[in-house]
Amino acid sequence: MTGSDTATNPSELDFLRQRISELENFDLKREVAKLRECNEEHGSRIEELEKSREDFKSRLARALRADWEIWGLYLPMRCEYISAILHALLYIVKRITDKELTLAPQLEVVGEENTS
Repeated sequence: MTGSDTATNPSELDFLRQRISELENFDLKREVAKLRECNEEHGSRIEELEKSREDFKSRLARALRADWEIWGLYLPMRCEYISAILHALLYIVKRITDKELTLAPQLEVVGEENTS
């Protein structure tokens, strides 16, 4: 190894000296005391925020349940729209292809994949 391989850049030395100085001046007890003060000041605010978050989550869950209940009321209406669209499409396809097409309704639902 040559001397240049082990030599450190002057700017790196300055950086290391600065970090060492900061570590020597670091007062752990003072920092812990500051953290405790901060926790005492803001601890109640953190609890308020956590309660607000839980309240928001429960309100959102209620709103989503209500939304699904409302959509459930509109299911027959949506089925009628789908039926009308299918009949219109059949008529258009019949006109274009000059073939006879029929729509056979399904009388019972045979699985979850067939429900909306």
